Amino acid sequence: MSNKNWAPTWNYAAVQIDTNVTIDDSLTGEALDALVDHMERGRAAPWSISMLGDRYASLKARVVGFRAEILDIRAKFKLGQDENQTAFGEIVDGLGDPALSSWMKHFRSAD
Repeated sequence: MSNKNWAPTWNYAAVQIDTNVTIDDSLTGEALDALVDHMERGRAAPWSISMLGDRYASLKARVVGFRAEILDIRAKFKLGQDENQTAFGEIVDGLGDPALSSWMKHFRSAD
């Protein structure tokens, strides 16, 4: 940074979600299928649940399906919105994280 008497700043995004959770074992298999499909998508030789054979039933018994009704969502972002233009540019240029840089620029332009 060009201003050496400044301390580093830490950027963050935090979300708090209030929910009512209902246990629903009938959702477990569907949720596991969706998770595996998502995580294995695009792989040359994707893994599948069927590869577990008889072991799947004992592993599935240790997973609980649930439904979460969202009651409230609160988000807080500290992404350099309060920095002057020079400092903001130096911070973004020094990050080396394109995703974080994009978020910072987005929230900066939203002010």
